Amino acid sequence: MHRDFYDVTSTQYYEPYRMDLGLVLPGYTAFVADLVRDSDMLSVLALSSVIQKPIQTRWRIAVHPGEASPFTKLVCGRDVHTVNPVQVLWTVCGQYAPHSTVVSINHFVPLIALPVASDIDEREEQTTDAD
Repeated sequence: MHRDFYDVTSTQYYEPYRMDLGLVLPGYTAFVADLVRDSDMLSVLALSSVIQKPIQTRWRIAVHPGEASPFTKLVCGRDVHTVNPVQVLWTVCGQYAPHSTVVSINHFVPLIALPVASDIDEREEQTTDAD
């Protein structure tokens, strides 16, 4: 329904992706065809639009010293206005063909903040005090 937002050839294409010269994404037709099999930054953009939350992606390997990877990005989907992003970590990558310089980073997992032990102790004390 919103092809222009995901299509690199459109003037309404997602601006942060358009401005990032290090981020290479498939054309719209390939994106739609591959969406059911693989994840990429366009998938993250679509997912952000669906869940109506920004998504902070993280790729822990530096591409250039002192520079974040194009896969470490705060992504805000269409009509997203909330501020607390979902955190995800890219976990799988491979090359499209042997000896290729094109890398396929195609899988991510959510990062969930765990409570700090001192926070758990405080909650338990509050529950005990209330009893």
